[in-house]
Amino acid sequence: MGFTNFSLPKKMKLISVAGTSSNVGKTAVCESLIRYLSDPDNKTCNKGNVSALKITTRHQGFCSKGSCGVCDSIKYPFVIVDDEATIDQEGKDTARFKSAGARKVVWLLSFPETLSDGVSAALDYFNTDETIVIEGNSILSVHDVDLAIMVTRPPQKDIKKSASKIFQKIDTVIINKDSTTSSQQIKDSQDWLKEIGLNSLLVEMNPYEYDPVLLQNRLFKLH
Repeated sequence: MGFTNFSLPKKMKLISVAGTSSNVGKTAVCESLIRYLSDPDNKTCNKGNVSALKITTRHQGFCSKGSCGVCDSIKYPFVIVDDEATIDQEGKDTARFKSAGARKVVWLLSFPETLSDGVSAALDYFNTDETIVIEGNSILSVHDVDLAIMVTRPPQKDIKKSASKIFQKIDTVIINKDSTTSSQQIKDSQDWLKEIGLNSLLVEMNPYEYDPVLLQNRLFKLH
């Protein structure tokens, strides 16, 4: 489980949020984490000192989102965006992170072969004593984190290539459920996760309904 050294002062802590596929709720999970970590009343270290990093890696060939135009806009080797005019655009994931309580939000757009340098450069935009919530599968291929989360949503059973490469680094799998999710769908999802080799701690939650008690008791281990 991550956060073994979460109580150490003045050390940047990294939480990555990946997804088995698109549209499983990664951004909503990030929002819940940011709300919890930015709350000065929570019992986790680095209280109220949280920022966010969104990582977009340029697709080579087929893009699962179709012609979104983002990949074509990435200039080699990488682009780092932190201007408020872009970050705060309504509807963007980055704006949602800011609204959830992130002190600073940065967006890294990178070619795959330059991602390691891009991540290093992006992390320099944050304070060294912060907790950084990072949305994106690709960071785990180039950088260690303190807590690695994978999000899935029943009954979806698709696996992105970028997700299958990082199974061994995942600490916790969040099964995104809501009032329409049946107990059978949850069980089927649990069985499927085991079949594909994701044997990490499983947490069921609805990230759109903020639950600080669940986050504290299931995701954050106090030391």
